[in-house]
Order: sequence, then structure tokens, then C-alpha cells
Amino acid sequence: MYIINADDYGISEDNNQAILEASKFGILKSTSVMVNTPYCNYDILQELLDNPNFRVGLHLNIYEFNTIIQNCTITMENFIIVLDMF
Repeated sequence: MYIINADDYGISEDNNQAILEASKFGILKSTSVMVNTPYCNYDILQELLDNPNFRVGLHLNIYEFNTIIQNCTITMENFIIVLDMF
């Protein structure tokens, strides 16, 4: 069995369309979604979610596009501290 995942759904319209087409052919089994981008097309995303054989995960994107952290500098030291909490 193989699993092919397409990263960065929502990064561009072309990427979204390619993910949708590859999922329809059964090439892709999953994608990770960047929900805070201007290209996150929720109609296409719903079509992906309606496919019971396709999995959708969250691509946590905290500092590009519409940021979820305002006025915050992300450094490797900060990231490591966050990881150490888990």
C-alpha cells in the first residue's frame, strides 16, 4: 500500500487544482491545507472532503499570509521551546 500526500493546499490556485485532479484519479490519498491563505478555495476543499477515500490534514502556518500570531518574531529558539512543552 502506498500513501502520496500533497503538501500546501491553498498556496496557489494551480496547486489547488492539481491536488483536486490528482485526487479524482486516485493518485493522491491526502493533502495538508493552509487555511489562512488567500488561495484556500473552500469549494474545492469541500469536494476533497466529500471523498471518503481522501484524507485532509491541517498545515499549521503561523507566520505567512494572514498570520495567527500578531507582532511576534518566530525564531528557532522560540520554536524549540514550544516543541519542548509537549
